[in-house]
Amino acid sequence: NHMQGFFVRIKVMIKKTQSDLVWYESERLRDLGIVHGFFGRVGGVSKPPFDSLNVKHQDKENLRAVDQNRLTICQTLGMSPRQLQFASLCHEDSIADCTSSEHGMTYIDIDSLITQRQGQPLMLSVADCVPVIIANQNNCAVVHVGWRGAKAGIIQKTIEQLVERGAAAKTLIAAIGPSIAKDSYEVGENVYAQFVETYPDAVHQSDGKYWLGVGEVVARQLQECGITSIDTSDVDVFSQNDEWFSARRGDAGRNAVIAAIKT
Repeated sequence: NHMQGFFVRIKVMIKKTQSDLVWYESERLRDLGIVHGFFGRVGGVSKPPFDSLNVKHQDKENLRAVDQNRLTICQTLGMSPRQLQFASLCHEDSIADCTSSEHGMTYIDIDSLITQRQGQPLMLSVADCVPVIIANQNNCAVVHVGWRGAKAGIIQKTIEQLVERGAAAKTLIAAIGPSIAKDSYEVGENVYAQFVETYPDAVHQSDGKYWLGVGEVVARQLQECGITSIDTSDVDVFSQNDEWFSARRGDAGRNAVIAAIKT
């Protein structure tokens, strides 16, 4: 993986289980002092069709169940649920800085949360799109990337914000969580056409059908921004639907990505 004169170190994250919970953890982020996890669908209290660790408030879902699921995740990682920062997404490129927020908050139409505040958990919900954590010892971001966000440059814009706050790109470590794999994500020709020239390795076509690996686009974008340490998972949420929510499978529930700078 030599690119632009530097070597990209890619590692696969470790799968963790506790009680009924399943999540992935980047050892490099953990060693940096970033408490975090990419959580699957199991081990929660939500009833079908949200079974069971759904973290997104939505129609016909029991709000208390969602709050309990978020609490379970926070407690599992030793985080303060009272400070939880959550974003409901718009699939674009809007970023919120949570550093000054002293209490729990929900941000509307935001796809990327960043903080410099220690002990403040950032959480997003995903179910096919790519969850990403980008951090160094003093800065942390969680990002939701669908194909629209990838096209709009949400990764690049988030890193620009971190760099503006004093984080050198080479100090940042990124972890790309479980998402829908290229082989499972069929898209229209119009979407394929937006990526085929810039990220030819991330797309595939045969017999008039088109596929896109948004996770692969994200990995390239991180590298283009100068990030050399990238952790990934080998999970396809579509085919590993017993442990992960997938919108393409028709799931109503949403997986969680959560991260905080250790106090």
